[in-house]
Amino acid sequence: MKRKIWASFEEPNQKKSAMAVPAPGKSCGSCTECCKIVGVEELQKPGGIYCSHCTLGGGCKIYPDRPKSCRTFMCGWLVHPKMGPELKPDKCHVVLMDLAESRALVAGCDPDRPDAWRAPDVINLLRLLAASIGSGWRVVAAVDKRTWLITERAILSDTGEVTPFV
Repeated sequence: MKRKIWASFEEPNQKKSAMAVPAPGKSCGSCTECCKIVGVEELQKPGGIYCSHCTLGGGCKIYPDRPKSCRTFMCGWLVHPKMGPELKPDKCHVVLMDLAESRALVAGCDPDRPDAWRAPDVINLLRLLAASIGSGWRVVAAVDKRTWLITERAILSDTGEVTPFV
C-alpha cells in the first residue's frame, strides 16, 4: 500500500528514484542539524551530539570521504517541496526521517531543545502526517531515548501518558 503522506507532499510529476534528491530550490545550505541529531554508525557517533567532522554552519570537513549513510541521508524537509522554510531543521530543530525498515516517520529532536517538536508548526505537521500515513506506519517524535507516538487524535508518551489534541 502506498503511503499517502509522501504523496501529499510530492509534486505531481516527481518520480520516485532509488536515491532521493533535493526538492527544487532546496539545499542544506548552512544547516547542520542532521550532523547533531542523527547517529552515524560508521563513525561510531551517537545521536544528539555534533559529529567531530562538522563545522557549525559550514558543513562536513570530510565531505568527499563521508560515510555512505551520510551520503545517502536526506531529511524530510530537503526532499519535500511543500515543507516551508519554518520547518527547515536549523529553524525548527527537528529532523524528519523516513525509516522504511522500521515503518516509521521519526521526528528527531535536538536534545538541547527537547520541546522543539511541540512547536505549533512541527506538531501540526506531525499530526497531519499521522492522519495521512498508510496502514502499519507510525509517526514518532524522539529526543534522546524518549519517544512519543503521534496520532491524529493524541500524543502517547513512552511512559503511557496520553495528551489528546483539542
